[in-house]
Amino acid sequence: MQSSYVDAGSSDPREVRRPVPEGVFRMMAAGVGLLIVLAFVPLMFEGQHRLNVQAVSVAASNLAAVVIAGVGVLRTRGVDRRWRLLIWVTLVLELAGAADWIRHYPLHHVQRVALGLVDVLYLVPFLVTTVALLLIPTEPDRDVRGLPRGPGSRPRYSNALVALDGLVIVVSMLFIIWTTTLGEIVASGVRGMAFFLAMALPLWGMLLVVLAMLLATFRRPRNGRSIALLIAGLAAVVAPDTAVVSLTLDGTENLAHTAPYWIGLAVGQPLIALSLVVPERRGRAGDQANASMTRLGKGLVWPWAHVYVPYLPLGAAALLIVGLAVSGTALGGASLYLALLLATLVTFRQLITMAENVRLLATLQSAHKRLRHQAFHDELTGLPNRALFTSELERAIENHRAERRAVIVLFCDLDNFKSINDTLGHAAGDDLLRAVAGRLRGAVRDKDLAARLGGDEFAILLTDLAGAGEARITGEHTGQRILAVMRQPFTVRGSRRYVRVSIGLAIADVQEPVDDAEQLLHRADTAMYTAKHSHKGGLVLSHGGEPVATSVAATVGPTFTLKLTTDGTTGDLAVCYQPIRDLSDGQAIGVEALLCWVLPTGYPIPADELLRAAERDGSIAELETHLLERACRDLPTIRDRLRAPVRMHVNVSPGRVGGREFADHVEGVLRCHGLDAGALVLEVAGTAHIADLAAAETTLRRLVSAGVDVALDDVGGADTSLAALYQLPLRLLKLDAILSADLVTARRAPWPSLPSARAAVIDFAAATGLTVGADGIETSAQLETLRAAGCRFGQGSLLGPPRTLELLGATPGRAPPRSWQPMTG
Repeated sequence: MQSSYVDAGSSDPREVRRPVPEGVFRMMAAGVGLLIVLAFVPLMFEGQHRLNVQAVSVAASNLAAVVIAGVGVLRTRGVDRRWRLLIWVTLVLELAGAADWIRHYPLHHVQRVALGLVDVLYLVPFLVTTVALLLIPTEPDRDVRGLPRGPGSRPRYSNALVALDGLVIVVSMLFIIWTTTLGEIVASGVRGMAFFLAMALPLWGMLLVVLAMLLATFRRPRNGRSIALLIAGLAAVVAPDTAVVSLTLDGTENLAHTAPYWIGLAVGQPLIALSLVVPERRGRAGDQANASMTRLGKGLVWPWAHVYVPYLPLGAAALLIVGLAVSGTALGGASLYLALLLATLVTFRQLITMAENVRLLATLQSAHKRLRHQAFHDELTGLPNRALFTSELERAIENHRAERRAVIVLFCDLDNFKSINDTLGHAAGDDLLRAVAGRLRGAVRDKDLAARLGGDEFAILLTDLAGAGEARITGEHTGQRILAVMRQPFTVRGSRRYVRVSIGLAIADVQEPVDDAEQLLHRADTAMYTAKHSHKGGLVLSHGGEPVATSVAATVGPTFTLKLTTDGTTGDLAVCYQPIRDLSDGQAIGVEALLCWVLPTGYPIPADELLRAAERDGSIAELETHLLERACRDLPTIRDRLRAPVRMHVNVSPGRVGGREFADHVEGVLRCHGLDAGALVLEVAGTAHIADLAAAETTLRRLVSAGVDVALDDVGGADTSLAALYQLPLRLLKLDAILSADLVTARRAPWPSLPSARAAVIDFAAATGLTVGADGIETSAQLETLRAAGCRFGQGSLLGPPRTLELLGATPGRAPPRSWQPMTG
C-alpha cells in the first residue's frame, strides 16, 4: 500500500500529513477500544486470579501499543519521526517495566512493594517522554508565503504569561497532590530511595500532563487529534503511579486490591500509541459542513484556551480548599505556603494580563492610526489622496452653504508627464511625482490642503478665506506661486527636466455658489483642461461655470496679435503697474510695468508667461516696444497720482539687449515723451540666454552712460547667469521670489541651502556696491526678514498688487503696513 504521508518540509499548506490512511486508523482505534474494554475484565475476578488476568490484559495492551506506535514511526520521516520514535522507545520501556511487574507479582506471587535503587529506571520513560513532547512539530506564526496567519489561527501569547500559566497549573496540581497524598508520604516515615520514588513518579507524571496541555494551548501543534490522544493517554498512565504511592505508604500485602490502578496502564498505552498514527484532519473538498464546524470549533475553543486551561487545576485546588474549610481542617505547613504561592501567581498573572491589554490597546490605536493614514494618503508622495481631499472638500462645501464661506479648488495636471515615463522609465516618473509633491507643499499655506488625486493630477483646497474679492486674489496668487516653483528645472535620475503644470481654478463664494463638492471640482477640472488644450503651463479661472484664462500663456496660440487696452476692459490684455517701495519707510520709489490679464472682477494679474510665449513666437520685439512706449507715456500721470517722483521699471528680454537698435529705440522713446533717462530702469531677466554677453555689455553701457539704470531681475532663478553679475553694468539686483519662498510660510525651506544662498547674494551685492531689492513680498514676516537682511526696496502683494492706470488712480498710494518702522543705522 502506497504511503499517503507528506513530508514535514512540504511547502504546500493544503497537503495533509497521514502516517496511515483514515480507514486504517479507524480499524486501529476499534482494536484499541476493544483492549480498553478488556482492561476492565480483571475486576470480575478475585485474589490471585485477578492478578493473572490483569497481567494478561496489561501485557496485551502494551504489546499492541508498541506495534501500533512502530507503524507510526516507520511511516513517517523528518521531524515527525523523531518525536514518534522517542514515544515508541517510551512504550518499549513501559512494556519492559510491565514484564518486570508481571514477573515479580503475578508469577512469583510477591505480595509487598519495596522500591529500591534499581527502580530509578522507572523514571527513564518520563525523561524520554518529556523530550518527545518538546520535539512535537508546531505551526509557524506565518504561512508559506511569509504572511501572518489569519484570525482563525491559534493565538500566541507572551513568554511571561505562558510561564505564569504553567506555574499556576503546576502549583495547583502540587497543592492537590500534597493535600491528598504527599502530605501522608512525608508523615508516613518512609525515607530514602522509596520516599524519592514515591514522590517523583506521580509528580513527574502530572508534570507530563501539564506540559502536554501547555503545548496544546500555546504552541499550535499541527495535529490537534494527536495531542488530544496523547494528553488522554498520559493522564490515564498517572493512575498506576499513584498506586505505587499508596502501596509504599500502606505496605499492603494484598495486591489484588490495587487492580483498578493498573487499568490506567492498560488504557493509557494504546491511547498514546494511537496519537502516533492518527492522521491530520482538515476540511475535505466539497465538505462544507465539516469545514464550517472546524472553523466554529477553533473560533470557540482556541481564543479562550489560554484563559480556562490554567484555571481548571486552579478551580480544583480552590474546591479542595473550600472542602477543607467546611470540614474544619485548617491549612498549615506546606499546604498553606502552596496556597499563598498560588494566590500570588494568580495575582501576578492578572497584572500581566492587564498590562498586555493596555499594550494591546495602544498597539491597536497605533495600527488604526497607521491604517487610517494609509487609507487617506498617497503611498508614493505622502500627500492626502482623493478620498481625503473629497471628504475635506465636502466639509468645506457644507460650511459654504451654511455660512457662505468662500472655497477654492485648484486642479493641477503635469504637462507631458508621459514623456518622462517613456524616456527615463517609471521609476524616474515616480521620483518626479515625489519632487512635484514637495514643491506643491512649499507653494501653499500650512492650512491649505494639497492632495494627489491620481496619476499626474494634483489638487489644492483653500479654505478660511476672506471676502469674495480677496478670496479670488488669494486663489490666483496661489496658482501663480505654483507656476513659479514649477519653472525651476527638476533633476530626475541625473537628467535636468523642465516640467510645466496646467492649473484650473474654481471658486465657490457669494457671487458663484455651488450646491455640492462635485460641482466645484468639475469646474476646476474643466478649467484645467482648457489651460492644457489652449496652451500648456497656464492658469485658467472658471467664472460663471465657464473657463476664463488668467494667464496669457493659456490664451495665446502659436501666433497672436497684441492689443493693449487703455481702459482695462474685462478679458483683454492691459499694461499694469505695480508699486516698488523703499523698505525703510514704505514710500513708493518706482513702478514696474507689467503685462496683465484683466479678470472678470476688474482686477488684473501679471501674465508672466507672455514673454516666454512671445519669444517662442518671435513677436517679443513688438510686445516690448508697445510695453515701453505705454509705460513712458503713462509715467507723468503715475507720478502725479502717486505724488512721488517714481521711476519706471520695464522688463527687457535677454534676446534684445545685445542689439544697437534696442539702444536707439530706448533713447528715442525717452525723447518722444520728454523723459529724463534717470526715470527709466531696464530690468533684464534670463541672462543665461543672452547669446552675446559682450555685445549686451556694450549696449547697456551706452544706455547707462546716458543715465538709464540697469537691474538684474530674477536673481536666484534657474536662468540667471553668474557672468552677468560682473560683466554687465548693473546698479540694482532683484531677488527672485524663490529666494524668499521659505519666508512665506512657517515651513522649512524647500531647499536646505536656500537661506544661505539668499544671504550670499545680498552680501555679494553689498561688496560690489549694488542695491538689492526683492520680488514677491507677501507677508509682514517676509518683509521684516528681507529688510533686516539688507534689501533696500521691494514689491509684492503686501506692498501693492498690480493695477491698471485707472485703478492706480483710484487708489493713490497704498499706505505702508501698520507695523512698518523706519530702518535704523
